[in-house]
Amino acid sequence: MYAVGDIDEPGPGGLLIGTMIGRSDLFDSREFCIRVWETGKDDVPSQRHAHRDTDEVIMVLKGTLKIEIDGEEIHLVSGKFLFKKPGSASQIVWASQDAQALIIKAPWLPYDVVKM
Repeated sequence: MYAVGDIDEPGPGGLLIGTMIGRSDLFDSREFCIRVWETGKDDVPSQRHAHRDTDEVIMVLKGTLKIEIDGEEIHLVSGKFLFKKPGSASQIVWASQDAQALIIKAPWLPYDVVKM
């Protein structure tokens, strides 16, 4: 099963926000958010947070990330990903100097973050 989507104009903070036309069976919502996280452009450590209603995927494109999620530390290297269900508290606590990660959130709910 797959979907092809259109990317709208970049949203707040340069996020790409898109809609999957005709494939509402893949997610609870047809809206999603895609962004690239990078060492040097984003904070390390990041703010500890959770999402109330949003699923999140963090896929490492380059380098290494150390993520603390629900009290456990996870090391992710290039090609590995983390899928987070709503309510999971997490933060990036360390990143290699060359780290890049693709972050996908669905459904896209801009005010769904709970800081901890």
